[in-house]
Amino acid sequence: IHWPVASQRKTECILSGKDTNGECGNFIRLIEPWNRTHLYVCGTGAYNPICTYVDRGRRSQGFSNLQALQSGGRTSRAADYSSTAEPLNNKEYIFRLEPGKVDSGKGKCPYDPKLNSVSALISELIFTYFSSSCTR
Repeated sequence: IHWPVASQRKTECILSGKDTNGECGNFIRLIEPWNRTHLYVCGTGAYNPICTYVDRGRRSQGFSNLQALQSGGRTSRAADYSSTAEPLNNKEYIFRLEPGKVDSGKGKCPYDPKLNSVSALISELIFTYFSSSCTR
């Protein structure tokens, strides 16, 4: 998924003195399953964290068959491509950002792409821990 920061936000980040070698991008730091069809995703947003929902899409039958073949889990001739009418097309999940469903990621996602964090989604609440190391 291509989820860049707005050009104005990137410019503000660079003008604030952040490293232009990538710090002012949108680095995904949180991905949590929201429900059967969506993920809740947060990124650093050029030091202005943002979150949105990602539609997981659906997996094609061809991809399911490919997984069965690769895992050796053939249980019937239906999983054998030589016996199916559908050609092998390397189909995978189709992920899409939900338009217009962006909210603030403050308190949910770190500002700094180099900062370590862990999170958990429990009953539609995000619990996040940010770790920063200080040197003396």
